[in-house]
Amino acid sequence: MQGEILAEGALDGLNEEARHLVYLNADTGLRLSEAANLATETIHLDREIPHAQVHSRLRA
Repeated sequence: MQGEILAEGALDGLNEEARHLVYLNADTGLRLSEAANLATETIHLDREIPHAQVHSRLRA
């Protein structure tokens, strides 16, 4: 599946932001909704182990 999604030209119909979300999902295993809702303050690329904090949201 990953080979199909990341095949050359497979994401040509998406805008740049959407393509980046797909790449982030493929590289990290984040759900699309988790990746789309990341805030810059939850992304830690300068740490010994780079990571992003993902928090669940309570639904009303």
